[in-house]
Amino acid sequence: RECTIKTLSLCGNPISNIGVQHLAEGIAGNETLSHLSLLHTSLGDEGVRVLASHIGKNQHLKELNLAFNSISDSAALELIEVARNHSSLEKIDLYVNDISADGKKSLHAVSKQREGLNVLVSLTEGTDVSQHWKLIFNAVEKNAGLLEQKALFGHLDLLLKDLENGRQHTGNLLKKMKFLKAEKEVRKLQKKLKH
Repeated sequence: RECTIKTLSLCGNPISNIGVQHLAEGIAGNETLSHLSLLHTSLGDEGVRVLASHIGKNQHLKELNLAFNSISDSAALELIEVARNHSSLEKIDLYVNDISADGKKSLHAVSKQREGLNVLVSLTEGTDVSQHWKLIFNAVEKNAGLLEQKALFGHLDLLLKDLENGRQHTGNLLKKMKFLKAEKEVRKLQKKLKH
């Protein structure tokens, strides 16, 4: 009997460059994998570029989680360019990486060029709270145990700064309230994790 894998989660397990190469080659020829989570696997830019070079050969993958991987603007944009031409990919998680504000804007712009592709990169989108902020926040909360406490609080501080910056740049009272709600959730998690 044939064994098929539809979901693969390697969260919190560092993957070497050779491991990424083998994984990417396996994904390229796979016809059943639809969800792949490589959250907090130390991929970095090099690992993401290896994945990007093979992912186009797999037209069954729907979700790819690359959050918490020290990915920069250039590697993230290379991946999104591949995803833009990918027929089945619906969601890519890139939050809590080393992506600049300009990089986030570019990622959103590129992802909008293909209907049905959601790129979750930030709790904010310009001067509004991202429609995906709760998904991102829940994923951070769920995976809090995978991170060292210092790194986790650093990530939470970045999320909070992202929200505060967005709130300061909007004049819309309703949007300010949405930012405050999201900020409250992040602070509540920080307090919970300190105890």
